[in-house]
Amino acid sequence: MADLDWGWSCTAQIWIQPENSSSFILRVKDANGATVAETTTWLNASYSYQAIETNWRGNHKTKVFIEAGITSNDGRLRTARIDDLTVDCLLDG
Repeated sequence: MADLDWGWSCTAQIWIQPENSSSFILRVKDANGATVAETTTWLNASYSYQAIETNWRGNHKTKVFIEAGITSNDGRLRTARIDDLTVDCLLDG
C-alpha cells in the first residue's frame, strides 16, 4: 500500500515461477476497490522465473493494493512461486 499524488507514473512488477501452465493476472486497485491497472498473461510451466508487470498513472492521492491471481480453465489446481513484488513510481514533469 502506498500513497500517490498527482502526476505519478507507476509500475508494479512481480516474479513468478509456474509449476503448471496457467493464466496469471496482476491487478492494481485503489482504496475503493476499483481496478486502475491489470495485466493478464498465459504462463507456460517453467523452472525459470518470469517477470510480469502492469503500469498505471497516479491521477489523485490514493492508496493502492496489489492482487496476484492464478486461474485455470479446467478446474485443476495450479501452483506457482511468486517472489519480489516491486512498485516503482516516477514523478512526471
